[in-house]
Amino acid sequence: EQELNLALNELGVLEARVGESHRWIESAKAALEGSSCREPAELVALMGDGRRLGLALPEMQQLAQSLKESEWAEQAQAAVDEATTLEVLEALSEQAEHQP
Repeated sequence: EQELNLALNELGVLEARVGESHRWIESAKAALEGSSCREPAELVALMGDGRRLGLALPEMQQLAQSLKESEWAEQAQAAVDEATTLEVLEALSEQAEHQP
């Protein structure tokens, strides 16, 4: 009977984790489609949640790439909006060439 209770408790934990994982996948897909968070801090938080859940899914890599692109876009916008050096512009241009 004690083993059955333990198995039922573990089943509950497993079901909760599956539910959290499905919610995370939905959030990740929304972020990747651009209908949700696109700010770097939000992407970092979403990736942290995925790591906490122990997820090894393609969305994790896609979020990492999206974060990289978002950070680059912020740097590029700052370079356009403010006075900047030629070296910064060249570095941003080079980074853009190496992005998929």
